[in-house]
Amino acid sequence: MTRIPTQTAHKVMQHAMETNFAKLADAQRQLSSGKRLTKVSDAPGAAIAVNRLRAKESMAGAFISAADDGLSMLSAQDSSLQDASSILNRVRELVVSGTSRLQNPQVRAAIATELESLRDQMVAVANTQYAGRSVFGGFSATAVQNTGGSVSWVGDSNTVDRRVSPELIVSVSSNGEQVFGFDAGSPAGSDNVFTVINRAAAAIRSATPEDARVELDKIEDRMMSVSSALASVGGRVNQIEMVQSQAEDSIVAMRTSRSLLEDVDMGEAVVNLRDAEAAYQATLAVVARLHSTSLLDFLR
Repeated sequence: MTRIPTQTAHKVMQHAMETNFAKLADAQRQLSSGKRLTKVSDAPGAAIAVNRLRAKESMAGAFISAADDGLSMLSAQDSSLQDASSILNRVRELVVSGTSRLQNPQVRAAIATELESLRDQMVAVANTQYAGRSVFGGFSATAVQNTGGSVSWVGDSNTVDRRVSPELIVSVSSNGEQVFGFDAGSPAGSDNVFTVINRAAAAIRSATPEDARVELDKIEDRMMSVSSALASVGGRVNQIEMVQSQAEDSIVAMRTSRSLLEDVDMGEAVVNLRDAEAAYQATLAVVARLHSTSLLDFLR
């Protein structure tokens, strides 16, 4: 019969106790944290996959944030362009009314004054800002400058872009030079919306309805410019929302995949903890019994 020295038995029992204690500690850690992976050595392949998924989630989150910012900027433009459309509708109504020869000088003066007030409202619309940035003026702080009723273009043609996916960059600004007609007429800019309103107001005040009627077609042109800008904003909003929805769906899918890799099954974790506790308790019992045997027991 092979005899196992006491020292060897002690080493075997110590190793078994350390191994079972490590399993017990790992089972307790998994159950308390809810995570199967807490370090790369737990499962190197799964840990690498989890890190890749987490990086992709972070990138998708950045795209969603950029999309949110872009949507907010486009929303500011949409609201301003709606205001511009309402202003131009009122301008057209006033010009039509002011061209009637039945109007007396006081009424014509009141109409002209209201037109000038609407011009100033349009200046405020053109200089709309979002987060301190002009939405119609490119990279400039403002799009237009009002000097005693004479309004000039001070913006630029640069576009503000947002990358909303790895493949898609969307412009989230509008070209105010085109929207407000600073590229219209001959010479270019002579039929911008502010100049048209000024000419119409002056013609109505001076009782020259023929000159005021000439401006009606130009007002219609500016209304078309605003409508086109609104359509463009709406199209870009739809484009960004679609991409954003796809990014949100991809994040949900990646989180599900990552959870399968790193999260524990709680039922399985409870069973593993019980098994580890039983194995550790059994090892302790064997070790205690081994330590209770002395030299006198062998001499009897």
